[in-house]
Amino acid sequence: MIPLEAGRAPVDLYGWKAHMLAEATALEGVQVPVASVLAVDDAIPSPTALRDLLAQHQVINAGCRRNLVAIRSSGLTEGSPSLAASGANLSVLGDLDLKEIRQAIRSVREGSKTGRTGVIVQVLATPLLAGVATTADPISFKKGRILVDFVRNKLADGLLSGKEPGERLIFEGTSSVDGDQDAPIGPAARDSLLGMLTSLEKHFNQPLEVEWVLAADGKMMTVQVRPLVLPAPGAYTLNELKDFAILPDITKGHSKIELRRRAAEIGVRMSPARVDVATDSGVTVESKDDAPPSSWSAGLSVVLLYPPRVDSQIVRKFSPSSNYDVELLIKECQRYAIRSYPTHHDVGATRRQVLRQGLTDYWVSSAITQEVLDATATGIVKRISSGFLVELAVGHFVPKGSVRTSSYLLDKRMRVTGRLLNDQERAFRFLDGHVVEESPLAEAFSPSDDVLTELVAYLSPLLTEDSISLEFGLLFEGDMFVSYLIDVAEFAGDIVSDSDITTGVLSRGRASGRVVVLNEDDNAMLRGHLHDLDRSNGAVRDTVFVAKRASIDLFSLINSLTAESNCGFAFSDATFLGHPAVILRERGVPALVLPDAHVTLRAGIKVNLDTATSGLNREQRITEG
Repeated sequence: MIPLEAGRAPVDLYGWKAHMLAEATALEGVQVPVASVLAVDDAIPSPTALRDLLAQHQVINAGCRRNLVAIRSSGLTEGSPSLAASGANLSVLGDLDLKEIRQAIRSVREGSKTGRTGVIVQVLATPLLAGVATTADPISFKKGRILVDFVRNKLADGLLSGKEPGERLIFEGTSSVDGDQDAPIGPAARDSLLGMLTSLEKHFNQPLEVEWVLAADGKMMTVQVRPLVLPAPGAYTLNELKDFAILPDITKGHSKIELRRRAAEIGVRMSPARVDVATDSGVTVESKDDAPPSSWSAGLSVVLLYPPRVDSQIVRKFSPSSNYDVELLIKECQRYAIRSYPTHHDVGATRRQVLRQGLTDYWVSSAITQEVLDATATGIVKRISSGFLVELAVGHFVPKGSVRTSSYLLDKRMRVTGRLLNDQERAFRFLDGHVVEESPLAEAFSPSDDVLTELVAYLSPLLTEDSISLEFGLLFEGDMFVSYLIDVAEFAGDIVSDSDITTGVLSRGRASGRVVVLNEDDNAMLRGHLHDLDRSNGAVRDTVFVAKRASIDLFSLINSLTAESNCGFAFSDATFLGHPAVILRERGVPALVLPDAHVTLRAGIKVNLDTATSGLNREQRITEG
């Protein structure tokens, strides 16, 4: 049995709790109650020897018959980075005599539910406040989100066991989420507690669960320290349905993973993929090698799954899968121009960069690496009131509104009932992780009725709700087309009718105001318009924006508007199922597709936009006045 001191309690001899508490004794701003530790394999000392050791270590006063002590387990697995086991083993707290202390040591050791264990005998402080705190959110693992639960004038064993309620404080850094961080525990206790938690987390370089006591003498004491158990770092290949069962919980609920699971369940094709999980606690894992690229491979996409966004943005990077010279390949063809280069030439470096971005504000991150396929065409399919709507274009990026699409209507029996064909001026393709623009197109693409029917029949089992849209691709193999699933989008209440499509109603509503014409290729012009618009209480109002197409370049503007803004849009071209259109409908901002609107509607004139009234043709929906 040794005194609890830094450097004297290795894990393999004394267990995790003793080891971490011993380390904490040497930290600035951290006070730990005096304690003795019995090694995992040491025999319990005789009564005389136990009394002498505890007195020597100042855990008890040998002149007193009874002493306030806490006897706790310190196992080789409990309280480790992989197993919290909080509350699994017996603890004995109270005013005990030597015989009772010795019996408690025996009971704690023999009653262990987590295997071999050392035993801590610790001075039990008389509390003003006692509780438990986590240095990160225990569910999301968000850094700096500190949760504190505590009780007053009693020990926290009832709180920790869930038998007694307590009070809760939540801090983001040093600021209380509830605003007044001083009132519940006072500024001095708050500062001591937060300082102690910060020092502990910095030393151990991982999120922690800390049991603490504010003693009657005003000292803030660390009673126990254990890691918050993070998902294990690793790489998971998603080849079969059984692969999804072993994914960490932080990834299982993501829409991309759930879509892949459902697709695997019903036999819908998707591109090859793997998921990687990383932590910011210094624990690494040897990564699996990536699978060889398929014959359709056009590069790799690495998307951050968890956290889902960094600074409100989805993190997505592209990487080569074959590392051939794309610039040399397209050098002699003036129809092609590289619009985006891969972040790295190595997918491993790309993946590490994406995972590191996720670890900026969270202790754990996860990313999915998916093969980008060389699709002849991609598009979106959705259920509508009369059956199905398919919007399709050569190349990629249909959901972003970056390319002109053609629309195809199918009835509920999946028969083609209408085609709204548009000339596509440009397409975006992937060549080994490079985004390449093709303009003009070498040849147009219009799928046959049979291809459209087979496509919708293939994907329809996943179209279980009217709010779901599926992004798909078509691969040319021999003289046949092969369909595959790319992604899913789900927006509650996003309903599109065939009459909306034929009359150009992108989003229903009414607006009036002066026309502002937006140049899609001039972000500076867009920013200039935003500074010069009529704003009330800081919001854009009473404006009808006119643009060549509904593209993601307009996201910031669209997201600043609501149905009450009295603003709307007229587009020369738009994809009804693309992200901009969906968000316009979600926010209740009216929008109309009017061919050549960016040419015929003059900047500065006042117009009325009506996409809510039934029975109007396109020209009647936007009038001067």
